[in-house]
Amino acid sequence: MEADGVIEGFSKSIELHGLKFNKLIGDGDSSVMKRLQEIQPYGPNFFIEKIECTNHLLRNYASKLNTLSKVTKYPLRVRKFIITNIIRFRSDITKSVKHWIKDSKLTKLQKIKEIQKDLANAPFHRLGQHLNCASYFCQPAEETITLELKQQLWHLIQNNFYGKSTKKLPTTTVQENLGKNI
Repeated sequence: MEADGVIEGFSKSIELHGLKFNKLIGDGDSSVMKRLQEIQPYGPNFFIEKIECTNHLLRNYASKLNTLSKVTKYPLRVRKFIITNIIRFRSDITKSVKHWIKDSKLTKLQKIKEIQKDLANAPFHRLGQHLNCASYFCQPAEETITLELKQQLWHLIQNNFYGKSTKKLPTTTVQENLGKNI
């Protein structure tokens, strides 16, 4: 249903508005983009880029953390740590994006690389290891959780979704300057 409306909008954009749309802001649903690629409303040589909506990415990220916190095969204290820190995990992402978007001295590619570094470090930061934290990001403090808990949490986050969710985020938010939505 949603795909039909988008397809119609793209197909009639020249007729109604004299415009060709080259970007689609999506919510993570790939069926709309697949249909656009099949139909090719502006011909085979016109590329339409899909941009993931920042708000949907962050909501999906928090939802995945919430789901992980309910998986009973992981120790209770690991699950409790995740559930009580979901907002903090999410705010680590938004803090990084906001910081790097404001830096006018860097190119888009440099901003993307800096955000990717911060995102790769975010779980370590949240788990109390601040060796690779950027100076704007935090003031190093004493570690607050045990090594065992840290290892369990890191394994859980890394293997279940962390890398998958964040690979799209920097490119989406920085290149299209969607950080304002965060």
